[in-house]
Amino acid sequence: MLQAWRRFTRLSTAQKCVAMESALLLPATALGLRLLGLERMLRLVDGSPSREQSVEFTPEQYFDLLSAVARRAFPRGRCLVRSLALYWLLHRHGIAGDLRIGVRFLDGRLHAHAWVELKGLVLDSGNPRQDFSTLEETVSTACR
Repeated sequence: MLQAWRRFTRLSTAQKCVAMESALLLPATALGLRLLGLERMLRLVDGSPSREQSVEFTPEQYFDLLSAVARRAFPRGRCLVRSLALYWLLHRHGIAGDLRIGVRFLDGRLHAHAWVELKGLVLDSGNPRQDFSTLEETVSTACR
């Protein structure tokens, strides 16, 4: 815990703000998904205020900061919660992305994974496009 705090104190002020925003969005997203479901959460996110696009960070840097917070504060977080929180974070900073869901069969079982894409750029720790068959529409478009 002390090591995580030391890392946090070395971040720039802007990075700290995004990390704190991530720390708020992750539990809000998890709770929202439980109470409202995916479709209503997406409408809530899409209808929320958005700033002008920030030139301070790249989408990958937002992903890295949110992922770092999620690993420490929400280690058992599901990919849907993390991806929807990232989608929301990017939206808040004026960056339009798409929430994607993919599926695959492995050992006779259906597995699903969620991630965010921006004009073909995959924001995920792996390569979900290689491992999962993407549903035809993006989830954000299908639920509107």
